[in-house]
Amino acid sequence: NVIASHNIDNNNSSPSVSSEKPAITEPLLNINENESVINANTKTLKAPLVGTYYSSPKPDSPSFVNVGDSIKKGQTICIIEAMKIFNEIESEYDGIVTDILVENGTPVEFDQDLLILK
Repeated sequence: NVIASHNIDNNNSSPSVSSEKPAITEPLLNINENESVINANTKTLKAPLVGTYYSSPKPDSPSFVNVGDSIKKGQTICIIEAMKIFNEIESEYDGIVTDILVENGTPVEFDQDLLILK
């Protein structure tokens, strides 16, 4: 008797789970398709280490890069301070800066998006 009621419960829960899965799966597929279209036309520069993001070499100096700037591979785009060491971060790509995703003086994590290039 216990086994029979257990089987009934499994049968009742299985259809509801399977009916929910397509609703959950379809939006995720649509999001991934949109991301791949965006990534095909842009490049994202990511933080190579954990630390504090600085957009300029000194507080009163102009930023290394601004939205709309054309940059070259190897050009310094920011400084990330980690354990009192100021690391100049260079661009991995040529491109035009379309968005700066981090504010000056804020902490960043490893592999966090910093800039988007077109």
